Amino acid sequence: MLNNVSDLETPQRRLPGWLPDESLFSWASRFHWLSGNVQSVRTNRILFGHARSGSAHDLPGGLDHFVERSGGELGDVETILQWHTIAPVLLAFQPPEKIERAINQMRTSSPGMLKFLLGLVTAQFRANFPLKACPECMAHDYEEHQVAYWHRAHQLPGVWLCPVHGSVLLEAQRKANGVGRFEWVLPASAELGPPKSEDGHSIMFTASAALARLARSAVSLAENPLRQPLAAEAVVHSHTTSLIEAGYVTRTGKPRISLAVSSYLEHCAKLREIPEFVSLPATPLEAESHLRRLLSIPRFVRHPLHQMVMISWLYPSHEAFLQSCASAQMSPPAQPVLKGHKELKSSTVSAAVLDSYARGEISARKASTLFGIDIKTFMACAASHGMTSTRRPKKLKADLYQQLVLDLESGMDKSIAAERAGISPHTVTTVLRTVPGLQSLWHSKRQEAAKTQARQSWLNARQEAPELNNKALRLLQPAVFAWLYRNDREWLQTHAGPRQPGIPKVRVRWDQRDIELAHLVEQAALEIAQAFPHKRTTLQDLYKKLPLLRMRLGALARLPLTLQVIERVTKKLPQTSPPLFPEK
Repeated sequence: MLNNVSDLETPQRRLPGWLPDESLFSWASRFHWLSGNVQSVRTNRILFGHARSGSAHDLPGGLDHFVERSGGELGDVETILQWHTIAPVLLAFQPPEKIERAINQMRTSSPGMLKFLLGLVTAQFRANFPLKACPECMAHDYEEHQVAYWHRAHQLPGVWLCPVHGSVLLEAQRKANGVGRFEWVLPASAELGPPKSEDGHSIMFTASAALARLARSAVSLAENPLRQPLAAEAVVHSHTTSLIEAGYVTRTGKPRISLAVSSYLEHCAKLREIPEFVSLPATPLEAESHLRRLLSIPRFVRHPLHQMVMISWLYPSHEAFLQSCASAQMSPPAQPVLKGHKELKSSTVSAAVLDSYARGEISARKASTLFGIDIKTFMACAASHGMTSTRRPKKLKADLYQQLVLDLESGMDKSIAAERAGISPHTVTTVLRTVPGLQSLWHSKRQEAAKTQARQSWLNARQEAPELNNKALRLLQPAVFAWLYRNDREWLQTHAGPRQPGIPKVRVRWDQRDIELAHLVEQAALEIAQAFPHKRTTLQDLYKKLPLLRMRLGALARLPLTLQVIERVTKKLPQTSPPLFPEK
C-alpha cells in the first residue's frame, strides 16, 4: 500500500499522466487501482488530505492539497477545474463573485454547501450528476490504454450521447443514490445500465437530433474559460434577438412568447423521457411561464440545464449563441422603453424652464421641444407643479370640459366619462394628467368607491352565510377577498367569520404507499435473485435496483409491510414462508 503520491512514480520519476479527455475522478480512481489500496479512505487522504475530500465526481474538494502532493505535474487548480471537471458548465452563467467563491471552496478539503451556493439543490433539475460511459469508448480505451476510464465529456450535464460515436450513454449504478458515494471506481460493463426512474424501471431511449444538439452545446460550453462567465444581460438580449429572427414576433416587430410555445414544448417533449429532464415543461402554460423566466434578467442564477435546453432549441449551433452573446457584450443593448418611461423623462425639465413657462415667456410646445419630450408629457409635468396649461379645444368645448372635470372629480370611470363627452378615453387620460390635482383626486375617489363596494359585498356574503369562516367565504367571493386582503386587510380581519377547529388532513396515504412500495421491493428482490442466484441480496442491492427505496428509509416506521419484506429478502437463510404478494 502507498502512503504518498511519490511512491507511485515510474522509473522516469513521473506520475501517470492524463489520458485523453480524462476526468479528475477517473485519474484518482486509476491511482487507487494502481496503488493497491484496499480502502478508498487511504487514497482520499493521500491525494486530497481528507478522508472524504475529492471523491465527488462532479465538484471535488481538496485541490490545493492535490496540486501540492503531485508537485504540479498534473497542472494547477484552475487548469484541472477547466479541463478535467464539469465545473466550467456549472459556473458558465454564475456571477464572477460566486465563481471566485466556488473555486476557493474547491481548493479546501471541505467544499461545504457548494451545490447550494450555485443554486443546484434548489433548481428543478437534480443536483446529483450520474457517472456515464460509452461502451464503444470503453472498448477503444481497453485497446489503446489497457484500461477503461471516465471521459470528462460524458459527465457533462445534458450529455446522453457520446460526442465521438453518437451512441447512447449508460449510467453507472455505483455512486448512485448514495451507494458507494465515497468509493473510487472505474467503468465496468457489469455496473453500467440505462438510466432509471424513481420506481427503479430502466428508461430505454434512442439517439435523437435534440439530444445531439444538447450534447454539442454542453461540450462547447465546457470550453468556456472558467473566469469568463456569460453575463445575464447579454444572454437575455441574445435570446430575445434570436426569437425575433426566428419569426416569433408581433406585427410591430416585438417578440411574442406565445407564438414560440408550441415549438419549445415539442423540443422539451423529446428530452423529458430521460429522468434528468423530467422537470421540463409538459403543458403550454408551463412552457410559456418557463420562457418568460428565461427571457428576463434573473434575480438568482438558475441551473445551467435551463439555458442549455434553450440554446439547443433556439440556435442553429452553440457557436451562434456565443457569437450573439459576444456581440451583446461588446455593444450593450439600449434600455427598453418601459411603461412610465415618459414620466421619467419629465424629471429632466429644469425649474428655470418651468418658471419661464409659468410667466408666459415660452409656450408648452417650445418647452417640450427644448428637452425633446412630448408636449403632453411636459403639460403633465407642469400640472404636477400646479400649473394649468392653455387649452385649444377642437371637440371638447368649455361646457363639455367643465362637465368632464366634474365627472372625473366624482371618480367616474374613464370609459363612461369619455362616452358622455363624446371623446376618446385617451383624451380623458390627458385631461386627468394636465389638470392640477385632478388625477390624485380621481384615484382617491375610485379607491373609496372600490373599498365601499368590496366591503358591502363581503358583508352581504357574511350575512347570507354567517356560519362560514373567511377561508370558506373566500371560495365564494375570490375577487372581493383578494381586493380586501391587499387594500383593506385590517378591516377584513375585524370582520372575519367564526374560527372553526382545523380538521387534520391526511396528506399521504401511508397504508397505500406501504403496499405499493413493499410490492416494488419484492419485485426488485426477485429480479436480483434471478440475476445472481448464488448471492445473498443486500440492502445496497435493493438501493441500486430501486432508488425510490432510499428516499423512504426515514419513514420505515410508517411502512411496516415494506420493512417486513426488506428483512425477509435480506436474510441469509432461505425464506420458507409464502411471499407477502403472491404472483397471480
